[in-house]
Amino acid sequence: MQMRIALNEQDLKELIAKLDPARVPARLRAGINESLGYLQAEVQKGLPRGATGILRTTVFTELRGRTVEDMRGIVASPQKYAVVVGKGRRAGAKMPPVAALEYWAMRVIGKTGLGYVIARSIARKGIKARPIWENVAKRGESVVKGIVARAFGGLFEGRS
Repeated sequence: MQMRIALNEQDLKELIAKLDPARVPARLRAGINESLGYLQAEVQKGLPRGATGILRTTVFTELRGRTVEDMRGIVASPQKYAVVVGKGRRAGAKMPPVAALEYWAMRVIGKTGLGYVIARSIARKGIKARPIWENVAKRGESVVKGIVARAFGGLFEGRS
């Protein structure tokens, strides 16, 4: 799962014109890095704890690109079931892994031998989506823009 928040391209071009071009990538990198930390924490807070809390601990950030045009930040998780949590699972889909659900049932419900029953139920009924990444991206857009604006000394605060 990933999220996307875009900054206004015209605002960035105006900033580049006002600042020493050699300093723009460093300022943008600082703003994106701080934004990524904020977004990562928000995603982690929104994720279900589950049996182990592993999904929360696997959320990572990465800053890609070196130029202003290429730079982008990523908040993601390598866990396969992060997609299932975020997008849900349609009814009638293939059964999820029984072993993982057996462990979940033991930790959360306190009983063994329920993995197959739970997996079959999920396959039949599906799982409702929890669009955590999308919700954090929507809620966090103004915060991210504010963080990046501060990185540039507030030169484009108040613009959308």
